[in-house]
Amino acid sequence: YRKIKGLTGMSGNEFIRKLRLKHVVGMLAEGASVSDAAYESGFNDIGYFRNCFKDEYGVSPSVYAKRLKSKSENSGNTPPVKGYDSDYK
Repeated sequence: YRKIKGLTGMSGNEFIRKLRLKHVVGMLAEGASVSDAAYESGFNDIGYFRNCFKDEYGVSPSVYAKRLKSKSENSGNTPPVKGYDSDYK
């Protein structure tokens, strides 16, 4: 616990939750449905997943997916996503 807290500045649970949410964002960018992405990333409760996602990204997962889809249709490629390709790979 202390090692993770010292390296990342967050608890182990919070660190894992952020990793899972980044995985969900990547799946949404690839066109997966919100519920499939949530379940595949380890979230068993959709309500809890939505709350975590909204706390992290400021919008619901479905709105986020719609924005990703509209951006990718307008630009012709997958848009960069906040925090997905950086911190914790």
